[in-house]
Amino acid sequence: MSADGPRPGDRIRHFAFGLCDVMIVREGRAKLLEVESRRLREVSLGALRLGAPAVEDGRRVFPATRPE
Repeated sequence: MSADGPRPGDRIRHFAFGLCDVMIVREGRAKLLEVESRRLREVSLGALRLGAPAVEDGRRVFPATRPE
């Protein structure tokens, strides 16, 4: 993850969970809240390939795919 990776308040569009709000980022892990189901998930950011963020509704949204 780069220094300009996801921060609380950003969003990640996860390949399995869909659109998620970034709640906490700490030690290479992030707690995500699924927008639709409101489920809380914890993921390793190193296990995701994050693309360049787009801005949607004033928030950065990072596309997340499986690493190859």
